[in-house]
Amino acid sequence: MKNDKFLVGILVFIGLLVVTALVLFATGQSNQDYVTDDSPEAAVHNYTLALTRGDYERAYSYLASGEEKPSAVAFRTFFTQFDPLQDAGLRIEGSDIFDDEAVVEVTVVQGPSGPFDPGFDRPDTAVLILEGGEWKIESMPWPFWEFGWYEDTTR
Repeated sequence: MKNDKFLVGILVFIGLLVVTALVLFATGQSNQDYVTDDSPEAAVHNYTLALTRGDYERAYSYLASGEEKPSAVAFRTFFTQFDPLQDAGLRIEGSDIFDDEAVVEVTVVQGPSGPFDPGFDRPDTAVLILEGGEWKIESMPWPFWEFGWYEDTTR
């Protein structure tokens, strides 16, 4: 009888741990929110967050103008058809601003793709320009960007 109470106590304790872990996971996932678009870092943050939430219209609004800019349909198709963001994240490290241009230092965080793949962190940069008083993205690292976008095809 005493062993049964001990076993029930252990099972209740394990159940509470599982419930606590699930609550912490759920609340940790929802704390990401959009920030005020007043810096290059904020534009990169909001662009990335919009992509991960599937808000392609908002993400598209962060792209710089130009002849090489993809159409909204091509942009959305790239992310929905190929799903390059699966297990990917981005950490913003800092930025350097040069008048109307900015370079944002980021780290691409790629989760493991299998049981023996540890994943990786890769430092990279995003390039933004000041366009109409707003920071707009001219390039981002893969997988948040397709290499053909904004590429000068006249060379």
